[in-house]
Parts: sequence; structure tokens; C-alpha cells
Amino acid sequence: MRRTVAQAALLTLAVIAITQITCLAIWGGTDGGYELSIMVAGALIPLATCFPISMFLLVQRRSLATALSGMEQAHRELQEQASRDPMTGLLHRQAFFAKLSFVESPGGCFLMIDVDHFKAVNDTNGHAAGDQALRLIADALADTVGDTGAVARYGGEEFCIYLPLADPLDGHRIGENVRRRVGKIEFSPGGVRRRLTVSIGVAALDLGADVETAISAADAALYEAKSEGRNRVVCAPTPSRIETRRNVA
Repeated sequence: MRRTVAQAALLTLAVIAITQITCLAIWGGTDGGYELSIMVAGALIPLATCFPISMFLLVQRRSLATALSGMEQAHRELQEQASRDPMTGLLHRQAFFAKLSFVESPGGCFLMIDVDHFKAVNDTNGHAAGDQALRLIADALADTVGDTGAVARYGGEEFCIYLPLADPLDGHRIGENVRRRVGKIEFSPGGVRRRLTVSIGVAALDLGADVETAISAADAALYEAKSEGRNRVVCAPTPSRIETRRNVA
């Protein structure tokens, strides 16, 4: 508010000065010269009108700026909420691909992650317990990756991670960290401890490859991990094996 008052005072002083100069130019050369009454009127009238009007306009401008800032913040929050999966709080699939569209140079790697025996969790403990398991796993993924990559709920009990600065060895190491972290989750539906595990496939986003191809490679590696017994990390298979699709539920 002090700043607003100071701005209004400066504007008023400027108007008074302009008024005095104008009056002097008009009446200063006439007979009798520039009278005191004209000088007083040239100061009081701007002071009585310009200062309150300036205060009103400046306060309105400040209020408008505050309102606009609040609207922009609300808009950013709505955009953020719209890009998130409502259950897990991770990016949803569409927002994940939208974020990947801004990748300027090829590189990094993808991790495709699937919860092992998730159907058994739902069948045995109910869908509420299954939802809780997904939220716990999502939190473990987000905590493990942090700000080094993007994590999304890809669909159902499947998740995807993009690590922009990672090579396959880094991806495998982070995948192992994820696998161990998930294995330590305290999950006790109905008071009975149940261990959660995930299978993970890793594939690099190579020069000349597109995102869909890299994710398909990671997906193939994921189902290789499933077929090898689950609860493990497998790097992408050779191109001839990428076409192999899932035979394991």
C-alpha cells in the first residue's frame, strides 16, 4: 500500500507541475501577471481530483494483477491435475506421451513395470486392496526415480518410467532399485502380510528409434522377465525377439 500511495503522490505532483506551467504560460504574460489565486487553484484542484483518482486506479490495477496471478496459478494446478492419474497421482498415459514429445534428442531408456500376480490380489483381498497396492507401488516408483525421470501409470497394473540420461546399464540398476524397493513395501490387507513384487523390462531409446519402438522393446523384455519367473529385471531382447508377445498373464 505504501508503494501505491507513493505512486499516486508522484502522479499528482506531476499533474500539479503541468498545471502550474500551463497556467503560467497562459496568464503569466497578461496584465497583472500570474496571480496567487491562480497558483493556489492550479495546485488544489489537481490535488483534490488527481490523487484520489490515481489511488483508485492503482489499487484496482493491483487487485487485477493479484486476481490474474491467482487465475494463472489455478490454471497451472488444473493442468497438473488433468495430467495425473486420479488413483496413483502419477502421470497418466496421454500426459506421459505428451511429455515425451518434447524430448529434443534421442537417448535415455524406458522401464516397463508390471505388478506380479495382481489379479490374485484383487481376487483374494478385493479391489480396494488392489487399489491400495497400486498406490503403494506408485509411491515407491516416484520416490526411487525422483527428479531424474518421468513416471506414469501406463494402464491397469502396468507402469512406465522414462530416464532421459540413462543408458541400459543405468536402467537395469534403477530397475533393480525399484524391484527391491517394491519388495520391501509393507502391505497387509485384512491384517495379513502379503509381499508385492514387480517384473521389469528395460530398453534404450537409440538413435533413429522412436518412442513407440523403444517402449515395445521394453514391453517385450518385461514379458521375458515374466516368463523367467517374475520379480526380476530383464534388458531388451534382440530385434528378432521383440515381436514375441506375452504368453504369461
